[in-house]
Amino acid sequence: MIAVGGNEITKAFVADTEIDKMYLGSVLVYSKGPETLPYDAEIEYIEGSGTQWIDTLITPDSNTKIQVKLMNKEVSGNVILGYYIDSDTSDYRLFNYNNKIYFDVYSQRVTGVADSLRAGFVYNFELGNNYVKNLDTGTTLLSGTVITFTGLSTIRINNALGINNNSKNRIYYLKLYNGDNVVRDFIPVRIGQTGALYDKISKRLFENSGSGSFICGNDLVQEYDAQVEYLENTSTSNGASYFDSGFTPSTNTRIVLNAYVNSYTNQTRCFYVFKTPLRLELYINGSNKYAYNFNTSDNNVTTNVTPVAGNTTFDIDGVSKNINITVNQTVKVNAAITKIPSTYTSSEGTLHICGRYDTGCLVGKLYSCQIYENGVLVRNFIPVRVGQIGYFYDTVNKKFHSNCGSSAWQLGPDV
Repeated sequence: MIAVGGNEITKAFVADTEIDKMYLGSVLVYSKGPETLPYDAEIEYIEGSGTQWIDTLITPDSNTKIQVKLMNKEVSGNVILGYYIDSDTSDYRLFNYNNKIYFDVYSQRVTGVADSLRAGFVYNFELGNNYVKNLDTGTTLLSGTVITFTGLSTIRINNALGINNNSKNRIYYLKLYNGDNVVRDFIPVRIGQTGALYDKISKRLFENSGSGSFICGNDLVQEYDAQVEYLENTSTSNGASYFDSGFTPSTNTRIVLNAYVNSYTNQTRCFYVFKTPLRLELYINGSNKYAYNFNTSDNNVTTNVTPVAGNTTFDIDGVSKNINITVNQTVKVNAAITKIPSTYTSSEGTLHICGRYDTGCLVGKLYSCQIYENGVLVRNFIPVRVGQIGYFYDTVNKKFHSNCGSSAWQLGPDV
């Protein structure tokens, strides 16, 4: 069957299925045009401020599986995914309370270990029948008894069930499965400056059912316009400017950070990953001294060196078990790392560069950062711009890393 508009074939079908091309002999007489999408651009994420939420229109059951990349913006106990109907015997909800991940599936509640879901960190989770897995590390964070059930409501994002239990999250992607079949494949998009989710399965938009608007992340980019000399943070506010390397460190990790440091504030993080089980960080402590931690517990080591402004290279190496800090070509710290675990192999968290969500960030210019694993370069971050927006681009994995903080980076001159 064909549909004709004027003298042209506008659509062609075989057995009621639209086809891409039709030939008459060897002559192409019809070619399906490009798909018109109901949004202006794909974006990195949508972020809720506590009043926005989306209904997936999928009711969970025993075969439901969810894969989601998210950042929880607050420790509140509010629902991230699922629903809450004021009865712990019939809820289906993922939530964060006191930096622990919780998953309720009807009468079953499974609880993660301390610091298994911290505000300001990006996580890739898989939720199934009474389990939650970290997809980045392959670690099962929590598990319980497999049960048979059919949900009483649909799965909601950032919302419980219309009650005042909304949460603040960034959603980078979300997939819903029935068994092994994908039934929702959500990507964040924008229409103008309004954020929404687009389902690639049903090919429809899922928009905000609450009030206000989702905050839009940057448009996804494939290439940059120019490399710049540096990206600069000028704000002393907590969580101002930092980025997630996406790398899970081990005791064999080395990190080299090249920066011009303008000023320091208490608890400024040069780089950071929280314990569970490894805590790896270099920061300025309350005594205005460099301090570092490379251990399985909060076992910080304070140097006697007071930070000063200038061109600074931070180098912490788990292989050589040594830390070096050089300022204006003068070595300020050259010390052995004595409190490093010998059997540690992997971490739950990914490494944050130049700051963290709830403390001071490095105030100054960041020129480059390299991460090595067992002496092999696994991340090489250079500052670039797309239009007038700054990113750190990883030349090893060909990936853009945007600012996770609240203040935009200032651009250095093009290289």
